[in-house]
Amino acid sequence: MSKKLLLDIKGIVLTFFFLCGCFGSFVFGQEPTTQPSTQATTQPSTQATTQPTTQPIDSVGLTIDSTGVSADSTRIGRKPPPKKKLPVPEIVLGDEVYYFHIDQPKEVFEFVDTTIHSAFFQYDHARTGQYDYATLGAIGGPLQSLHYRWEDKYGTRIGIDEVFKPYILDESDIVFYTDSKAFTNVYYSQGVEQNDHRFRGDFGRSFDNGIKFSIRHDRLIHSLNNPDLTLNTNAFVAFPSAKNTSLLTGLAFQKEGSKYQGFLTYAHNEVNQIYNGGLLTNDTIIPIETIDANIENAASFDVGIAIPVNLQNDNATLRYRFRNLAYEQYLTLAGQKDSTSTSGRIFNLNHKIKYVDDLYRFADTRFNDDYYQNLATDDRGIRVAYQQRITENYIGLSTLKTEKGKVVPSVLGDIRLGLRHQFALIDGEGFESRTNNLFAEGSWKVTPFKALTANVFGQIGLLENIGDFRLDASASLSLNQWGILKGRLRQQRFSPSIFEQRNFVTQIEVWNNEFNKSFNSELGFSYQLPRFEFEAGLSFFLLDNHIYYDTQFVPLQRSGAINLLQIHLKKNFNWKILHLENLVMLQTSTDNDVIKLPNWWSRHSLYIQRRIFRNDVMLARFGLDLRLSDSYFANNFNPALGQFYVQSEREVALYPSVDAHFGFVIDKFRVFVKMENLTSVITDDIFYQIPFYPQKELAFRFGISWRFLDRHNIEEGNNNQNNRGNNPTSRPSTGGGRPRF
Repeated sequence: MSKKLLLDIKGIVLTFFFLCGCFGSFVFGQEPTTQPSTQATTQPSTQATTQPTTQPIDSVGLTIDSTGVSADSTRIGRKPPPKKKLPVPEIVLGDEVYYFHIDQPKEVFEFVDTTIHSAFFQYDHARTGQYDYATLGAIGGPLQSLHYRWEDKYGTRIGIDEVFKPYILDESDIVFYTDSKAFTNVYYSQGVEQNDHRFRGDFGRSFDNGIKFSIRHDRLIHSLNNPDLTLNTNAFVAFPSAKNTSLLTGLAFQKEGSKYQGFLTYAHNEVNQIYNGGLLTNDTIIPIETIDANIENAASFDVGIAIPVNLQNDNATLRYRFRNLAYEQYLTLAGQKDSTSTSGRIFNLNHKIKYVDDLYRFADTRFNDDYYQNLATDDRGIRVAYQQRITENYIGLSTLKTEKGKVVPSVLGDIRLGLRHQFALIDGEGFESRTNNLFAEGSWKVTPFKALTANVFGQIGLLENIGDFRLDASASLSLNQWGILKGRLRQQRFSPSIFEQRNFVTQIEVWNNEFNKSFNSELGFSYQLPRFEFEAGLSFFLLDNHIYYDTQFVPLQRSGAINLLQIHLKKNFNWKILHLENLVMLQTSTDNDVIKLPNWWSRHSLYIQRRIFRNDVMLARFGLDLRLSDSYFANNFNPALGQFYVQSEREVALYPSVDAHFGFVIDKFRVFVKMENLTSVITDDIFYQIPFYPQKELAFRFGISWRFLDRHNIEEGNNNQNNRGNNPTSRPSTGGGRPRF
């Protein structure tokens, strides 16, 4: 580690403690007059212990309260019992809201609003999940995982949607609400310009006749009026633009006492991109070393300097559209369905039909053979086009045990067996592909005794898909106060994607391959100790016949196996109003020329949190987030390829990225303000996650979220006990889902 980097980190730490001191004196300097002065400093926070293991997908996402924490007199808006040293509870509002997913309508979860947690401050899809992604310097663009991620693959797929998966919603993401007549949750976040924002809205309503309606809308726009943003004082560069939209809606038909249930869903996603191609790298007059020097020394220039990029004038554009329409239905063939029955086993017939229509269009109207290399097949420009249409049918039988209308664990367990058929029509510019896929599927969820739960899913290919299979087996063992031990085994063998096998650019074939089937395997274990807010996990991956993209922008298949080891550690520390959250990932592989990942990366959040003002109506938080990643040769991105490819030309250096945030919650209303990349204030180094794609300099952002509930109809109550299943723990893993590109 260089002396300059050590000085930068030292400056960041000193800046943090200075800000904490100033803010703490201003906001937290006085105790509320309605409580004893010792209460706030003697209450240990249990926020992390009540937080689910899986973080919400975004700041207004649905989360699951696995501890069964219920609202009591200590929640926000009510005065807690005096002089009692009670732990600060999760922010659970008084009006309970329950929801379920259509693939498991008997598994019901409680909506727990925890938006004061760290996820609330993360508006970018690259940071809203459990682990981070690397970006091209702007929100809404292609994403590269910072660690190896498992992806379920089966059937026919084009294979070019992986860089956009975090933005895409399908029918498995919709939820229906059971107990509230009308429920609304909205979120909005904006940067320095109006065209730099994200909006999300969720609405659900239950009707007395058993019909439920839900709709979800997500819009992200990063299209600045002035695309040239500051990199380093007087250095300016054009950043890429994005406009991503998702609309997901559905109807549920669930009349109490009926043996029939039906779910109709529609999903529409649009991904629109304008690429800049990264910093100019192939100019014979201005080498990249000169560009780097100009950026780093821009503060000493008398006038601003424009940093050239590979693709200018907004000529390289992408439109990627995803649509699917699905109807899923359940019919109880035997057993009692209504909530008045005492206990018994029911048998269901399940059928699902889905139609998928996806369209991919990339175009660049300028010829640039130096940048696109062998993909530049026509001097008039570049065009890549695909359309995928899939019709899928699934039919299956299932059995589960119920007691008083609720699903209960049993030794025999929940059993599902079925067949899945797909007819896929792929239309490229120079070819057409028609494929039939047939799979047999089964799952078994069993609880042999109270502390142990096992879940197994299997899928095997038939007819033309002989040799393809998927296996996902997991188990969870409760050790009471000694924590939870989990294990998981996943394996899959799958055919290469259409894009990996064959590709046309501007109607010219650029590759035609005959790759072998790939095999992936994962064996993982994790240990959680909730009372100490500790988690440790280990995963071992084996990748056989792995396919990747090289520097010539063509896919290659590595013969033989690659071994990869991952270790992750989570530990949170709490002392009075001071909190520190930590996540560290370690990983290594036997072929670093093909698997390009940092050997380690970490995420840390240090913050002060407590309740303030009269009656403790506000819960406020102020803190800093630190992200670190080891230096490595990260994959680069080419828009015409639409994929990340391996490179050994430029190393992404270690950069301590620091963000400052402040937020508060009052009842159902939440607000945050955020300053990103504070490190740029004290150093001239440029933050890169992807080679030649610089991150923004200092940037400001704010966001709000608001939850609405129809209180008038709550008193009437829907009380559909038919949908009140087990106590919510986590969403079960399923083997279905939308066919992925």
